[in-house]
Formats: sequence, structure tokens, C-alpha cells
Amino acid sequence: MNLYKRTSLVFFFLVLSFSGYAQLDSLKLELETAIGEKRIDVLNKIAFTFGYSKFDSARYYGEMANEEAIQLDYLDGKVKSYVNIGYSYFDEGKLDTAMILMKRSIAESIENGYPEGEMDGYLALGIVYDSKSYLDSAAWAYRKNIAMGKSLNKIQKSTSAIGNLGNVYRQQGLFDMAIAQYLEAAELNLELGKAAKQANFLANVGSVYLEDHNFEKAEEYSAKAYELVKDSDYTRTKWYARTGQCLALGNLDRYDEALVGFNEILEEAKTLGDPYQVPTVYHNLGDLFNDNGEHEKALESGLAALKGFEVVDSKYGILKSHTLLCTIYGKMGQVDKALSHCKLASEMAHEFNHEGSLKEIYKYQAEAFETVAKYKEAYAARLRYEEVKDEQLGETQDRHIAALTTKFDTKEKELKIEVQEEKLEAQEKLIDQQRIIQALILLVLLVVVIMAVIIWRNGKKQKEVNKQLNEQKETIEKTSKERETLLKEIHHRVKNNLQVISSLLSMQSRQMDEGEAKSAVREGQSRIKSMSLIHQKLYSQDELSRINMKEYISELSQYLFKSYKMGESIKEVLETQEIQLDVDTAVPLGLIINELIANALKYAFEDKKQGELKVQFAQEDNFYKLKVSDDGVGLPSQWEKKKNMGMRLVQILVEQLDGELAIENSNGTTFMITFGKHAA
Repeated sequence: MNLYKRTSLVFFFLVLSFSGYAQLDSLKLELETAIGEKRIDVLNKIAFTFGYSKFDSARYYGEMANEEAIQLDYLDGKVKSYVNIGYSYFDEGKLDTAMILMKRSIAESIENGYPEGEMDGYLALGIVYDSKSYLDSAAWAYRKNIAMGKSLNKIQKSTSAIGNLGNVYRQQGLFDMAIAQYLEAAELNLELGKAAKQANFLANVGSVYLEDHNFEKAEEYSAKAYELVKDSDYTRTKWYARTGQCLALGNLDRYDEALVGFNEILEEAKTLGDPYQVPTVYHNLGDLFNDNGEHEKALESGLAALKGFEVVDSKYGILKSHTLLCTIYGKMGQVDKALSHCKLASEMAHEFNHEGSLKEIYKYQAEAFETVAKYKEAYAARLRYEEVKDEQLGETQDRHIAALTTKFDTKEKELKIEVQEEKLEAQEKLIDQQRIIQALILLVLLVVVIMAVIIWRNGKKQKEVNKQLNEQKETIEKTSKERETLLKEIHHRVKNNLQVISSLLSMQSRQMDEGEAKSAVREGQSRIKSMSLIHQKLYSQDELSRINMKEYISELSQYLFKSYKMGESIKEVLETQEIQLDVDTAVPLGLIINELIANALKYAFEDKKQGELKVQFAQEDNFYKLKVSDDGVGLPSQWEKKKNMGMRLVQILVEQLDGELAIENSNGTTFMITFGKHAA
């Protein structure tokens, strides 16, 4: 069994601090007597509580809160109303409209000096970005929320952002980092006594383990989450945890237990009249039946799920239901119906940019064609499946490069700090001993009667202390040399490992025909070379923490000109100052230089017999300026919409340096990057 990796709907929670249906009746009663700002607060709470299911009702109360807040000039009510109206569009699948409203809430908060509203806006904006798979933007928004929470000493208010950042890591395949974020958020909510949110994050841990195929751990954490809220009114968190547990049970071949759990959720959802959860459970039941070979039951549940999602106009639910029906009809041998649902699912995925769903749609489409021996059509569907899979893999690799670079830099910093702390501790011991000696000397001066005895004893003690000091000095010097050797060995091993990877890529590329794949391998090889060169220079010099950028840029440029077999017709001009940079800055800057030079050598001089590529790097006041320019053919029209992996990587690395990127596309192409002296 593999329910989670198929079409099951567990609906991974992006935490919104959901309040639950049980509060609606009391809130409506409170609204009857509330006036002024209190009334606006109640309207906002009702709007938020209607989320997920009754989009029109949520929007109605949110817009009412917005109108009254504007009339009373009530800033908190106005900012929250924008967020709540945005959530109603978000829950309905209208993500672009939701994004506009979240940004409006941030702008209002910044303009009026309201940091708490700004924090809420960044959390909401991150959730929308996350749902659109703009993971870098989502991480940025969550980190803004977390940074403000720390600066305002309100980190408890950032628990949702801390957990949701884990969701970004999960989508990047960094499961350990995702789980660490969720557990941190769960711990904070445990301290705050918020069992529902604690349960939500524990359920997220279970969902990550589901995706990682560790079904025992998935069942364990989902069960822990369910135990926290099973007797509470937090129905959505309870259903979420129970759903994760049932999916894990299904994958552990405990079919009957999974079926009982799904039916429990279905009965509760029907009783509460939740129009969104009911079709979700039908969908999961359909997948469970289908995987167990009970195709008639699966079809009945799948059709019920589709009908329910159509009633609430859930685009994502409708898309996933069509995908489920595609595979059910395919297994039943009703190929025409299977292909019809696959087509509908594919059209919706393209329309709403749900690229993550395309891969499984094309897979089921191919299986349906194969059932009726339409191998040409099946082959075409398989090709589309592979293309989507490769594209998603490429995007993941981009993020992994940045994440792995950050991991390595962090480890190196920790090692440096550890060495410095040991040196400081040794120095403090020496100072303490010297103070003791000074105290003894003062005592000797005060006690004249026993002067000779004290001087004799002091001389003896002094010799012992000096001996200890010498021994400690030798130990410190030995430790320092060992640390230097260790750092050099680390750089040496990293360099060797990167060279091994580069060699493997080189061997692979020689077996490949010219084309995009070979070009991609060659680009990866040059990126690895740019990092390897830094560690090679660190290993070969006495200075273990700083890089001579003039030498580095010269060697990297020579390597790239040689790699791309540029003749004497393309002139290389280097104008770089003698600048020493720390490793934290040199690694991302080296990758940027590599991408810009390689890009120019590949594309700038295609139709020119003569040309010039110039690299300039200088320090001006408290800023560094890198300029890479060519007099080639310039960037193609609408290049902004056709950004390749290299340009995306350059933009990620410029952000890592807290820098600014400017591009001039006349008489060739010029890239200008400016960043501060203390950028990390």
C-alpha cells in the first residue's frame, strides 16, 4: 500500500490559529450587543471562523468589519479584516486575490507604524506564497515574521511562522529540518498551554514521516496529536491528526483500522455539517478502497467526493477528485472515462498552476492508454510525466544547493567559534592564576616578621606556577596547531570531494550527446569548480579564513575560458582590486561570478568573431561592487520571463549577500551587484 503517495487528501495544515465552529454561536450572540471597536473585533473573529467551508459568509463578515473599521479609523480592525477577507479567497482557491489583500494589510501596518499587524500580514502572505509553491518567497515572509517576533520579544506570536517554515523545508525535501521546525513550534505551544496548536504541529511531523515512507513514526506522531485534541472542540485539528493516522495505518496494511478511522471522521463531519471535510473523507475512502481492490466502493466514494467539492467550489479538491476517478476507472477497465477525468484534472492543474499534480495525472493517463494498447499515446503521456518530474527535480536541486551551502557555512562557523572559546577559556585561567600570584606578593610585603619564609615558599610556588604556565602555553600552542591542521584537512577533504563530483559529472557528460542535458551537467561542473577553488586556496595558504579575490577571480576566469574553449578572438579583461573576503562571502560571490562569466561565454558571442568580456571587482567606502559586462549580442527579448536555473541561482545568492542586482541590456549586457562589507 502507498496511500499517501497516491491521491489521498490529508490537506497539510498551514497554521492559521483556527478557532473552531463551537465559537460561532457565542460570537453571534456577542455581536448582537457589541458596539464600536468591540463589534469590529467580533466581526473579524466570525469571518475567520467561517474559513475553509463557507467562503461567502467569511467574506461577508470580513467586508462588514472592514467598512466599519474604516469609518471608525480603527487600524487593528482594518488590518485584520484585510487578512480575513484574503483568507476567504485563499480557502476558495483564488490565491492571486488573496495575495493582494495580504500585501495591503502589510502596507497599512507599515504606513501606520503597527508592527503586530505587519507580523500577521507576513504570516498570511507566507501561507499564500506557500500554496502557490513560491517557496523562496514563502520562506522570506515567514522569516520576516520570526525576526519581528524576536525583536519585539513576542516570539510566541511567531509559533505559526516557525512551524510553517517547516512546511517550506518539507517541500524542498529537507525532512530533518522540517521536523525540527515543527517540534520547536510544538514545544513553544506546550509552554503556552495551547494544546490544539501543539497537536497541529505534531500532526505535521506525522505527515512528513508519511511522505518519507516512515509509516511507523507517522502513526506514532499522528496518534500523539490526536490524543491531545480528541475530546476537544478543535474539530479540524482533530480530523487532520486522525486522517494522518489513518493514512499511516493504511500503508502499514492495517486496512480495517484505517477504515474505522475514516468512517469516524465522516460521521462527525456530517453531524457538524462541514461541507469541506465530508468530501475530503470521501476522497480518502475512495483511495483506500481503490488500493484494496474494492473498485465499486472506490468509485462510489470518489463520485461523492467530486460532488461535495463542486458544491463548495474547492478547485484543489475538484482537481484531486478527477485525478482519483481517473485511476479508479482505469483499474475498472473503463478507459474512456478514465481519460476524460485525466483531461479535466490536467486542464485544472494548468489553469490554477497546480504543477505538483501534473506528474501523477500524466502517470495515470499513460497507464490508461496502455490498458487499451494505445502505446503511442501512452508513450507521449510518459514523456510529459518525465518532463514534469525533471522540471520539479531541477527546482528542488536549486534550493538544495543554497541550503547545502548554508549548512556547510554554518558548520565552519561553529568550528571557528569552538576554537575561539577554548582560547578564551585558557586565557581566563592564566589571568586568574596571575591574580593569585599578585595576592601572595602583597601578603609577603605585609607580613615582615616571616618575610624570609614567605619569600622562600613564594619562590617555590612561583616556579611551580611558571612550570604550569609553560605547560599550558605549550598545550595551547599544540591545540592551536591541531585546529589549524583540522581546518586545513576539512578544506582539503571538501575540495577533494567536490573534485570527485566534478570528475563524475565530466565522465557522465562525455557519454552524453550534445544538448540541454549535457549543457546542464557542464554547468553543474563549473559551479562545483567555483566552490572547490575556494577550498583549494584555503588549504594551500596559511590564512584559513580569508580569500584573495583577485587571484581567485583570475583562476576561475581562466578555467571557464578553457572549459568553453574560447579562442583569442574573445578578450578577457580583469580589473580587480586586492581584496580579502571571508569564506561566508566568498562562496556565494564565487558562484555568482561563475554563473555570469559562463552565461556570457555561452550566449553573448554566438554571432561575433571579436568580443570582450570584462570582470571588475572593487571596494567603494563600505560597499563592494562586482561588474561583469560584455559587448555581445545582449539578452533576448522578454528574457525576464524566461529566467533559467543560472539566473534564479544568481538572484538567490544576491539575496543571501543582502545585495542588489542591476542589469543593463544595451551594447551588450552588464550585471552590477552591490553588497555591504559585512554581508554574510
